[in-house]
Amino acid sequence: MPAAVAAGVLLIVLPIAFNAAFVLLAKTFDYPDILRRPGATVGVLAATVQFLGLVRWPFLVPYLARQMDDTASSPTRKEAIDVVFQSFHRYLGVAVGKHLGYLFTGAWSVLVGAAMIQAPAGPKGGIRRGPNTHTVAA
Repeated sequence: MPAAVAAGVLLIVLPIAFNAAFVLLAKTFDYPDILRRPGATVGVLAATVQFLGLVRWPFLVPYLARQMDDTASSPTRKEAIDVVFQSFHRYLGVAVGKHLGYLFTGAWSVLVGAAMIQAPAGPKGGIRRGPNTHTVAA
């Protein structure tokens, strides 16, 4: 089968398969109401992991800096201090704070955006479409 024919078949079959899967998911998970539920939970998770990533700066780093600056610290102790700093930096700072924090913040943004788009426009707020089809806050 030539590559162009295979690509054409995929371009026809894949959207149909995705739509079928979407319909099954919508029936199973009560779509779109399910999108409104996890927003607060994901927001709290985002705040928590970002807090864990940032809390090392006011508590751990000043202590390690004082220990590193201590003239009585041996070279072996200074190496251990560096290992502790690098470990906390990579785990809490990079893995938890940045990666998980950005992941949950992005998910929260998508969930809040979906809830705003689905909210009815009215005197209490919501989203409406503007005259140029741009999304405008009501």
